[in-house]
Amino acid sequence: MKYTAVRAKELIFEIPFGVNENLRIFWINLSQDSRAEFSASIKEVKEDHAIVPLIIREAGFFSANAVLSDVNRILDINRKEFDFLQNSKIKKVTLLLLAKDDFRLPQISSPIILPDWLFILGPRETSFRIADLAHSAESDLLNCPESRVADISSLLYELEREIIFRLQKVEDSFSSKFVAQLVGISIEKIDSSFYIGEFLKNINDVDDSRAYRPSAAEKINSVSSKIIRLCIRSSPKELALHARILAEGMMDESMTKIKPTIFSVMLRPTEKLNSATRNWHAILTSVYQAYQVMNGAAHAGEYEPYPVNLIYSSSVDLRRFLSEARIYIEDLV
Repeated sequence: MKYTAVRAKELIFEIPFGVNENLRIFWINLSQDSRAEFSASIKEVKEDHAIVPLIIREAGFFSANAVLSDVNRILDINRKEFDFLQNSKIKKVTLLLLAKDDFRLPQISSPIILPDWLFILGPRETSFRIADLAHSAESDLLNCPESRVADISSLLYELEREIIFRLQKVEDSFSSKFVAQLVGISIEKIDSSFYIGEFLKNINDVDDSRAYRPSAAEKINSVSSKIIRLCIRSSPKELALHARILAEGMMDESMTKIKPTIFSVMLRPTEKLNSATRNWHAILTSVYQAYQVMNGAAHAGEYEPYPVNLIYSSSVDLRRFLSEARIYIEDLV
């Protein structure tokens, strides 16, 4: 994941030190950025805690058995980088290793004898831990910049609009099948033109797509709201049946397969689905996923913190699918 120096600094200062811990090392991948500029921006002393960025210019950190020697070597090479701490009252140091690739090792702890010149940390004999910053930094669930909730809202809005446009294009006998399944009314009693009009009115009333947040309330006549309620009340097997009928109602006979989100894969039914049904199953579950992401962001204080890279990766996966799903529906013949 990509960091700004400001965001990385925020995350580092939020990560608590362990009991009796005064030295820790975090790794960050800056393959596309200027490491010198990043280093200058993130170097900081805050109360008794200092962030010391060190640029990795040599091969290393490939083996757990060699980590201690790798750390000693990079300290020796970068001794001058600690000069700005000489007159400070530092008790804790975070070394931030600026690399051009990912950290290949698990989190490691090791004893170390610090060099004489690193007197700022007191006793020479101490220990350190080294880990990828993205795995160590935690934030409130889905309530951080990495979640990109506003972008998810906008992409969901665009997907919903495309579904409505498609409903307006297909024959009434098919759109009625789609709407009846979505709303939960028999096809003999459904007035599909009324609901399509309500769906369109609801989406047109949205002033800012980046603030769009569907509700699971039954009285809300929006495509996303109806999908959410469909997901809430359906078993995996029932959801697969809904997906097949919705695909038929969209006159979707496409052989194209959209890569589902990992969340959708976890909810996949046991029976084999054709391409169109598989895609609509992924659309249903991803709309529900987006809804839960928005709920999590709105009530972040109710959840435990999670690693920012997990939040970020989940967001990337969901945003990728919502974008591809909109294009898929737009391209239906």
